[in-house]
Amino acid sequence: MNYYDEPSLHERVDEIKQNDKDRKSEISNKIAFGDSLFKIFLLFAFGGFWVFWLIVVLAGL
Repeated sequence: MNYYDEPSLHERVDEIKQNDKDRKSEISNKIAFGDSLFKIFLLFAFGGFWVFWLIVVLAGL
């Protein structure tokens, strides 16, 4: 059995969505949690970018 005989991740997730509703909600919650963490990270990165340049500009005055 080689790599190509195994179902892809997307196929396995689709199968779980159709067959196991509890597992579907668990996966959805994990995705939502990861998405929210990523959004928080982006918010801090974006804010930090502007704070950095504000400090650079104020230090140059």
